[in-house]
Amino acid sequence: MKRSILLLATMMIFVGAYAQKYEIQNASDFSRNNDLDRAITAIEKATTNAETIEDCKAWYLKGYILLQLDNMYSMVRLGEPGLTESELNKAFAPYNTMLANMPLKPESKKSVKQEDGSKHKVATYLYEIKATFGADGKLLSITEPTGGKYIEQYGNLLDAAISAFDRSIEIGTEEDYVLQSKQNLTVAIQRYFNLAAEQYQAKNYVKASEYFEKCNTLNLKYFNTTDEEAMKYSNSAIRMYVQEALNAHDTTAILNGCALGQQKFPEDVDFVMIETPIWLAKKNNDKVVETIEKTLSMVKDNPMVFYNAGVYYMEIGRTDDAIINYNKAIELKPDYFDAYYNLASIYIDNGNKILTEANNLPLEETEKYNELKQQSFDVYSNAVIYLEKAHELNTQDIYVLRALKDIYTRLQKVEDIKRVNELINELETE
Repeated sequence: MKRSILLLATMMIFVGAYAQKYEIQNASDFSRNNDLDRAITAIEKATTNAETIEDCKAWYLKGYILLQLDNMYSMVRLGEPGLTESELNKAFAPYNTMLANMPLKPESKKSVKQEDGSKHKVATYLYEIKATFGADGKLLSITEPTGGKYIEQYGNLLDAAISAFDRSIEIGTEEDYVLQSKQNLTVAIQRYFNLAAEQYQAKNYVKASEYFEKCNTLNLKYFNTTDEEAMKYSNSAIRMYVQEALNAHDTTAILNGCALGQQKFPEDVDFVMIETPIWLAKKNNDKVVETIEKTLSMVKDNPMVFYNAGVYYMEIGRTDDAIINYNKAIELKPDYFDAYYNLASIYIDNGNKILTEANNLPLEETEKYNELKQQSFDVYSNAVIYLEKAHELNTQDIYVLRALKDIYTRLQKVEDIKRVNELINELETE
């Protein structure tokens, strides 16, 4: 009696295991026939049963069927009302597994008579997708057989497919299915790339960047390669987000975009530099200095960066730092006209402040007055050096000549005043 019970139990286990293997085969057959509703039902039974939960093929099939479902729903989303049949066929082209990049034509067509006597053409595509066209040949509606229920069940179908392929690879007992899982992962990655491109075109730049970055993450994980193209577009998407925020003068969005850019692309100095004028406008000098210093730590040989730092330092009254950075810009670019001009402006302004202090002294403080006046002349002399260099670089700039005339007048340089006056007259008479 005991032996009979043991035999019966063994037979039941064998039948149970066989039944689950049968579900795997069913799922494969249903998938091959594009009967996705029955395919996913069968494979769910196989991947949740103890007998086949560690089956490499079962998880590969689940990933493959989930990819098919994602394709089906994606195709339906492309069916915008008003498209012609030809336009819809072209939109479906990337989902044609037989003829890559060729229009996906309907598998069948039929005319359906409406209550008003008109006829609508119903075209049936891959996955039993049905597109209804009006008498004018324009798309009225598009449906698929599941009513979208698997989006509700799985959420992100692409991620669910990737997880299934990942599980198949992790189990790794059948080399063929490990290889096929990896091959289909490339399909999932391409799908994410396409989604990213769609989001980019729709100006959903942050989401586009996220999807492009996902492509790179998946390539690194499964193929140990960096997807440089995806990361380039991810960077471009954040740049576009920031540019649109700049165009809209939305400082909150600008700063958010720059923060995201710095997080994703810490070596891209542009996301740091863009912040500086925003903080300047907000009168947050600490942040201005922080972003300047961070920029300068990242860029060592760009004269414009040092010039801009000089401008920002001038704006917040840190003229000593401005002078250092203008001189660094000139060191890197000896013909940097604007740097020479701005340096001259600093020395003129400093000279004016000293002279104003001297003029405000009581009349009896003659010695102090003369001391301050000489200091102002020394500072003006520095301004002359930079103005003369600016004039050498651009002899047609009348503002440089007028500044020189003013300084030479204060310094009582008669011959220089005469020379500069002649140059000004020549420009004014041209």
